[in-house]
Amino acid sequence: MPDYDGGGLLNVPATVLDVLGAREAGDAPPLTGLDPALREGVKQVVVILADGLGWWQLEMFCDRGDTPFLAELRERARRREGAQLIEATTVFPSTTAAAITTLNTARTPLEHGNIAYFIWLEEFAQVTAMLRWGPAITRRGSYFDDPAVDPLRHVKVPSIHARLHQRGIPSYVIEPEIFRSEAMTRMHAAEANFVGYVVPSTMGVRLHAGLVDAPRPSYVYAYWSGIDTVSHLYGPRSEEAAIEATIFDVAVRSSAIRPPASRGWCSCIPTTPRRSASTSRGNGRARSRCSIATSSSRRVCSGAAIRRWRDGGSVRSSCCSIATCRRRSSRSMDRRSGTAVRTAG
Repeated sequence: MPDYDGGGLLNVPATVLDVLGAREAGDAPPLTGLDPALREGVKQVVVILADGLGWWQLEMFCDRGDTPFLAELRERARRREGAQLIEATTVFPSTTAAAITTLNTARTPLEHGNIAYFIWLEEFAQVTAMLRWGPAITRRGSYFDDPAVDPLRHVKVPSIHARLHQRGIPSYVIEPEIFRSEAMTRMHAAEANFVGYVVPSTMGVRLHAGLVDAPRPSYVYAYWSGIDTVSHLYGPRSEEAAIEATIFDVAVRSSAIRPPASRGWCSCIPTTPRRSASTSRGNGRARSRCSIATSSSRRVCSGAAIRRWRDGGSVRSSCCSIATCRRRSSRSMDRRSGTAVRTAG
């Protein structure tokens, strides 16, 4: 069963709001197991979702040498060298439609109403495919393709992006370009700055730019789709999945901020749908980061890490974000690269 009292997916966006000073009395509590020291001085929260990357799968990739960067960070987390792991649960129902909406709203499925893939919506008198908000009897299309239908009229609760925006805190969503105008983006990330990428390998470049250029305080969210897609098509133990994980490893490495050696550096790593781990290294700048991990599968480990580095006699903090969630979308190297849907694995 889900733990909404501080040990689940719901508490991840609540932690984002809490760290950035936007959490309100009626919100769910932040992750109760998070070390308070990791939040000190944090001005930027970053979340990376690696779709469909399971815990055992990540272990396999790291052990085989497919993901050397992630393996290095995994070992640091295991040794508790400035890292923390928090076991958490997903929402119920554990579908992508429910989990992603919770992540974007900090509300339970009962509250936000997006609880399943297919729901009868009285407003449209149809069974609706909720990931695209379109007729379930068709494979494509959304009610919101009609300019007269405003997606925001069907939103039951505000997004965390809207709440941050009201407080003057910008947020950034780094996703495949084809997600820019899709229903869930228009409903639950309309107030965010959308940063699209065409091929997955570009995600790391976009994320690096976001980490460097985004003002403080700010929230940055990035999403990687390929591992889930190839795992569905070829199997999670396939060579295709391993190669996709290697590309992801390179992309995450490329997103790392590497100031001069005297200042250290900060990195963002993925986590898994069943469990998650995070770690980071300080970057010596006054701009600080906080890390959170999450997933939409049944059990997940959420984590964060922080190290302090001395620069010119002052101590500055940095913490980096990680996250995963099962959410299917397009695969840049797949024959079906022109389509994208979100599903739970």
